[in-house]
Amino acid sequence: MPMRFLAVLLALLASCMFACQQQMVSLDKSDAEAKQDTRRYNPYELIFSVSPQPYVEKFASTEQTVPKIGVMFDEHHPNHQYQVQRCHSSLFEKIKDQYGNDPLTANYTKSKAVSAHLYAWGKANASGCIFLGERHQQKVFEDITAPSGEYFYLLRACLVPARSQYGKRRYCHYIYHKTEVVKYTDTFEQEQWQLRLDLAALRNKLQARFARLSGVIINKGNFLEQCETNEARRNVFRARLAGISKIVITATATTTAAILSGGTAAFQTGAATIKLTDKLFSSLSNSQMRCDTSVFDKRITELKDSIDPIAASITVKLKALSPPL
Repeated sequence: MPMRFLAVLLALLASCMFACQQQMVSLDKSDAEAKQDTRRYNPYELIFSVSPQPYVEKFASTEQTVPKIGVMFDEHHPNHQYQVQRCHSSLFEKIKDQYGNDPLTANYTKSKAVSAHLYAWGKANASGCIFLGERHQQKVFEDITAPSGEYFYLLRACLVPARSQYGKRRYCHYIYHKTEVVKYTDTFEQEQWQLRLDLAALRNKLQARFARLSGVIINKGNFLEQCETNEARRNVFRARLAGISKIVITATATTTAAILSGGTAAFQTGAATIKLTDKLFSSLSNSQMRCDTSVFDKRITELKDSIDPIAASITVKLKALSPPL
């Protein structure tokens, strides 16, 4: 096994684990801090720009080169990320919208531009462009899975889906960015191709797991905030229980008397009152249950516990690459 390749993988792992540790620090904030970020954003207002010309440069501290793209966005935005597609140069002039035009140069109205860009983005993927993930947050995108060839890239800004004001159906900016073509020669040995894909998939899986964990924590904060808003209403409801309990006693006595005396009407009235009271108590019980965060806590624990096996999988692969001591 070439030592150069092992050095590249170690650098990749170090980069990934450092980023994950930084994310875990952020996710371990208190629920009160998580609740502060409960706003929903308009993905069409995201600030995002892409360097038009990709370049080839060494990866980390290794001799291996990879295609890179400079990306600029609002790094202080708590939910900003971006998607990437890699396209073969033969498709450079072939990505068109439903009207047969390039939406990047066509002069459309806002509504028509939205549909044109979305159509062209989807058509690019259907035409053979490779989707490289959607949770990227690096200032420089590095395509560590690129084989030898000539490529251009499509990128667009996105939000964490739960933070979009349009919901999960639309959480990315409709405008995509298109780079120029870059020629790249892969210096990795061909037999290592699958391993690189596996490691890239594990890194994306880690990023996705942290993003999901962040979403659950934010949802828990929203949930608790809603419960606090309803607390006053529940307190009023509890205050009425004293009066309701008197109704229960009266209804029980009336129903018992009806059974003993055979009074059907009185029995029906008392039974109906008890049934109504049961509903009121049930409503209170359900209201109390709505403030139970155990479901969120369980999911947070599950997600945190699921991170270790992914990291272990990376370690196992690296140990398999290591030469015998």
